[in-house]
Amino acid sequence: MALFIRKDQVVVRWVDEVTDETKELVGPASRGPTTLTIRAEPSTYTCSYRTGDMIESQNLIALPSTVIQRQRSFESPYTGAHFGLFAQDTSLQQCLVPAYFDYASLET
Repeated sequence: MALFIRKDQVVVRWVDEVTDETKELVGPASRGPTTLTIRAEPSTYTCSYRTGDMIESQNLIALPSTVIQRQRSFESPYTGAHFGLFAQDTSLQQCLVPAYFDYASLET
């Protein structure tokens, strides 16, 4: 599961637990600095964002935790959630335009 900004839109991408297809939800345009949040609960992961002058975060989607806990026969065993912060262009290559991350945090 990934929550990211592509060009000026907030996007959530995940692999469907039934069909094994990659699903994508494109949210509204992001204007200005954007805060992306993934909230983990026992049975769901909620993806949300806050951008520009928004006071409160807007939820994009709540996905069942099974989207990252399932294991297919050709994959390594699931060892827990892994979070990464990186810049990438839309063709999955290294981004040539620098991305600036002012702040990142993990709350437990």
